[in-house]
This record gives sequence, C-alpha cells and structure tokens, in this order.
Amino acid sequence: MEDADLGLIAACQQGDHAAFRRVFELYRDRVYGLCRQMAGNDQDAEDLAQEAFVTAFRHLGSYRGEAAFGTWLYRVTANCCLSQLRRRRPAEQALAVVGTAAEPVTEDDGGPQARLEREELAGQVSAAVAELPESQRLIFVLGASSGCGTGRSPRSAGVRRRR
Repeated sequence: MEDADLGLIAACQQGDHAAFRRVFELYRDRVYGLCRQMAGNDQDAEDLAQEAFVTAFRHLGSYRGEAAFGTWLYRVTANCCLSQLRRRRPAEQALAVVGTAAEPVTEDDGGPQARLEREELAGQVSAAVAELPESQRLIFVLGASSGCGTGRSPRSAGVRRRR
C-alpha cells in the first residue's frame, strides 16, 4: 500500500467523510465484481456491495495495516457474501461464475452446435461450483474473478494451505 493510501485510510479512521467517499470510489468496482460473482445476479450484488462497504467502514478501526487495505476489504466483502449464501436455501446458491467471463461471440465461433456445447459446459461447471463447500467456492470465485489463479486466492480469502 502506498503512503497516500495509508493517509487516506487514516483519514477514514478519523471520520473524514470525503476520505470515505474516495475509498468507496477506488474500490467499488472490485467489491461489486466479487459480490456479482458470488451472488450470481446484479440486484443481490448491489445489496451485498452496500453491506460490505457499510461493514468495512463500521469496522475500519480494526484495520491494522498488516495487509494491503484492498486485501482486508476483499475479506470483509467475502465474509458478507458467504454470510448471505448461508442464509439462502441450497437450491438458490448456484453461481454465474462461468457465464460472466465468457469470451465474446465472433462470426467464426463454431456455429450453433459449438455455442450449444459451450453453454452446456458452462452450465455443468456452474452446477459443479455451486456444489463446492463455501470456502472452496470462494477460492474458485476469487481466482476466476481476479485472474490470479488458486495460489494467491486462498491468502486473499484468509485460508491457509495445509502442509
């Protein structure tokens, strides 16, 4: 984290509303993206992102600077998402992870049969992801949404590797 970011977070911790707004503007797209991946729809993602920011700002005093602020905020967001998923019925927990990262359709996309096969595969992957335990689902979604793979995702999620 840069010194300017540390100053911004310190200002937030002192109750500076303009600093709160700046932090929101800096991180809203990433927070919303994670919420969208976990929730599977825009309406729930908006609600979860709002809940994540409210929770983060409410608990900003607990941020100690040991990790990057973005990592801390990502963890707060992930906790909000997981909490919401636990409240849902299991049948409602399907994620739209694969469909949101699909490649754009081109004229030479293999035709209708190839599109149908890709859609079927995406549905199978989404169903398999929905069956994962919550911690593994979070790691998969973090890796898929950030492009960092599964090596860094567990650390961002606060999960430690077994040795």
